[in-house]
Formats: sequence, structure tokens, C-alpha cells
Amino acid sequence: MKYWIPAFIVLSSVFGGGPAFGQEAPAVDSGLYLTVRGIGSNPTAKDDPSQQEWEFNYGYGGIAAIGYAVAAPGYGVNFRFEIEASYRKYEFDEIIDPAGTLCGAPVCPTTGDFNIAAGMANIYFDFNTGSRVLPSVGFGYGRARYYFEDWVVSGGPTVPNFHFDTDVFQVMGGLGYKLSPGLILDTEYRFMQPNDSGMNGFFSNELTIGLRFIL
Repeated sequence: MKYWIPAFIVLSSVFGGGPAFGQEAPAVDSGLYLTVRGIGSNPTAKDDPSQQEWEFNYGYGGIAAIGYAVAAPGYGVNFRFEIEASYRKYEFDEIIDPAGTLCGAPVCPTTGDFNIAAGMANIYFDFNTGSRVLPSVGFGYGRARYYFEDWVVSGGPTVPNFHFDTDVFQVMGGLGYKLSPGLILDTEYRFMQPNDSGMNGFFSNELTIGLRFIL
């Protein structure tokens, strides 16, 4: 996570066209907006009592959100409130089992799909830098459904498909870039974790990129 700060600095220098310090900042977009994003995700899960660690291949997915932005130019910040729907798809890779209870070995090859469908309520703070670049931080909370499909551990029997629902939260940090009035390119890092997943220690580090359309 420490690598994101220098990455933001580099992106700011690349996309930082706009008024210099001391000049009037461009108007901050406000009002109703739509956002669409693609997701690249790297999840993991570790069960503390057994010390089993579940490994997945990199996942992907998409997000659609509708929100409302409130400009507060006196404070140099934009407040955004939004509702989002998302879907993530992963494939199982292996389970690291130090005790060897699952397959008689410390590493158990695993196949199958693991998918997440979620609905979230988010709040964002966009900071007006006086340029086209808009750094942001945010927090979200909602509900997710976790799906397990065609799950097989090390050549054993296929586990019947099942799912469960749980509360989930996420924290976000990113950069927006104003392509034109009413159109913003959004890049973002997310940390997503369920409150009680039924899989102790599950979390996901994610990168997203998309467009925000001011209506």
C-alpha cells in the first residue's frame, strides 16, 4: 500500500495541467452523476484458527453507480454521495494448509469459481487542487452475496454450490482527471473486506478505472 503515494504523485505530475497556484481554480462539478468502472482485484483469505490460507487468481469485475455531488468551493472540496452495484469474479488457485488436513500436503491445488455481488452506499471527498486533477478519499458500507461454484480441493469431490450474505465495507483513495466539462476519468485503489464473511481474514486489494458523467 506504501507504493500508492508515489504513484499518485507521478499521476498528478502527468495529468496536472491547469492553473498554477494563485490563479482561480476551475469550477467544481456538482449535481447528479453516473459512474462506470472496471475492477482488477487481488483477494486472499486466512483462517486464523487453522492457519489455512486461501489463494485466488487475480479477479475482475465491474461497478455502476449513481450519485450526487455537492460543491463547497469555500473549503476546496466536493462531497459526493452515491449508491453502487458491483460484481467480482475469481478462480480458486490453492489452499495453503500447514497441518496437511485437507489433502495430506501443505499445499492443496484448488479449482472452482468464487464470485461476489454487492450493493454499497459510499461517501467521497474530492479535493480541488486548482487543476484538472481531483484527488479523493472515500468510505463505503453495504451488503454482499458470496457465491462458491464447482469447488474442488486437490482432486476430491465437488462441493455443492452454495452462497451466503454478509455486511461489507470498503475504503477508497484515488485520482480523478477532468477530460472535459461534465466528464471525469476516475482511477482508484480500494480495500474491501466483509464484516463476517464465514471465511475469516478475507480481504481484497483492488484497482479500478472508469468514467464519471455529470448529468
